[in-house]
Amino acid sequence: MPERPTVLITRPAVGALATELTRQGLAWAHLPLVELVALATPPPAVDPTAVAVVTSAAVAELCPEAVQWLLGRHVVVVGPATADALRTVGVRSIETAEGSGASALARLPVRPQ
Repeated sequence: MPERPTVLITRPAVGALATELTRQGLAWAHLPLVELVALATPPPAVDPTAVAVVTSAAVAELCPEAVQWLLGRHVVVVGPATADALRTVGVRSIETAEGSGASALARLPVRPQ
C-alpha cells in the first residue's frame, strides 16, 4: 500500500490545519520554523480604522496592554480560530474572513482613495 502524502507544517502550532489535513486523508509532520514572541512595544501613535490579525498564535502572545488597545477597535481576522482566540481575551468587534490574507484585506473597512 502506498504511503499517504505528507505535508510539513512549519507554523508554531499545528492547530486546525492538522485537523483539516487529517480529514482530507493526508499525513502531516510538524517542524516549527518561526516563533511568535510578544514585544514590549508601545501602542502606535495613530488611531487605526481597523486592525488585521492573521493568526490565532499571535493572540496567545498578546500582552495585556495590547489586548486593552484592541478593545473597541474594528479587528479583521483571517479565520474563525483567530476570532475565537480574540473573543477569549475579550475582543468583541471582530470580522472574520474566509481563511486567507487576501480575504481579510478585502474585509477591511477602508479603501485607498
